[in-house]
Amino acid sequence: MSNQNKNNDTELRFSNLENRLNAMERFVTPSHFKRVEIAPIFPIEHLPDDLQIRILAYLNKRDYLSCKIVCKQWDYVRHSVAVMRRQISTPVKQYIIRSRNYPSRYWHVRDPQCVRIEEQQHGTFQIVPALYRADDETNAVRWNQRRYNMTKEIVSFRCPLDGSFLRHAGYFLRKHRYEDSKLYRLDASFYMTKNEFFDCDDGGNSNGNKIDYYTFHSVNYDGCYISHRGFQLKIDNMNGSDLHKNDASFSLHIMP
Repeated sequence: MSNQNKNNDTELRFSNLENRLNAMERFVTPSHFKRVEIAPIFPIEHLPDDLQIRILAYLNKRDYLSCKIVCKQWDYVRHSVAVMRRQISTPVKQYIIRSRNYPSRYWHVRDPQCVRIEEQQHGTFQIVPALYRADDETNAVRWNQRRYNMTKEIVSFRCPLDGSFLRHAGYFLRKHRYEDSKLYRLDASFYMTKNEFFDCDDGGNSNGNKIDYYTFHSVNYDGCYISHRGFQLKIDNMNGSDLHKNDASFSLHIMP
């Protein structure tokens, strides 16, 4: 065999070997479909835990189911995310809130700086778990730990049209957009108590259905209740009079 033929045969063998090695390399190298990189869907690691939980809770079902693969903190936050997803999927009831001693008047936001009880018109509010967070009480003016420990329900009033909340500022109730501050969360959180000053009654209804009356006590100003003065809503110290008890009592009516 000539030297040229030998060289051609050798080159062919090396070429075939190289092709086989390349094929084997492609086979043993993990493909994009086989390799799972543990990385967040989008960069949220730098955000506070509660904000990460809120973002993950609002993901669509497909992305939510893949969170345990792609989210580094999934094991840490999955319970909180699941709880919030249940809350989101459950429709939040909307209420109109009626004065006990002026039953023709309802809570109404006249403007962001003024919330009143008005005739012929009313606002619609969602009564949601309080914005208050543990440790916010360090900013409270008058905090009552015993009342906090004993109270079953702490709520905030959310305005469904724009997502803002009712809070007290300068003692008067106002509608302000959410602020991520201890003061805002305290001002927008209230102890909610059923029939604190009055037993349920028929409220003048001809159908005989019983009506419960609720009070809303400020979290950060102990002793102060939401009540009306000159038909304007504010927090005021309870003086024990029947008038103030009436002014601070309201009934809730679910919007259809």
